[in-house]
Amino acid sequence: MAFGIFMVRSVLKVSQEELKKRESMSSNTKKQKRAKANFILSILEKEMLHELEDLLSSFEFVTNELQSNKVSISRVYPGVHFLQKKLSDESILCVHTENLRRNLLKSLTKRFGSLIKNDVFILLFKTIIQLSLPII
Repeated sequence: MAFGIFMVRSVLKVSQEELKKRESMSSNTKKQKRAKANFILSILEKEMLHELEDLLSSFEFVTNELQSNKVSISRVYPGVHFLQKKLSDESILCVHTENLRRNLLKSLTKRFGSLIKNDVFILLFKTIIQLSLPII
């Protein structure tokens, strides 16, 4: 997942001016010129990549938070809860990645559904939040 978001951000980072500059550089063949032209992103492609970046950034955040040998359920539950809320949020515009968003939510629910719906963890999590206790 981290590699995927890294690639998306790398592609978005390259400015269109830079790509056009590279396209105008002399090429030996028509094939090389066509290949350079294919690197210029359309507005639609940029929108799709931005949506994908937004979707994957939530997973990147949770993954970074949970990368430790000392992670307990008190850290996993808030991470899963955060992802579920983020993926369930209908106000987030996912024009091009709606199908991916739905499938990620379905997969998350299938894998962690028993945790998400567990009353004990929900009560524990709400108590931690209300008491402003540090999540271990």
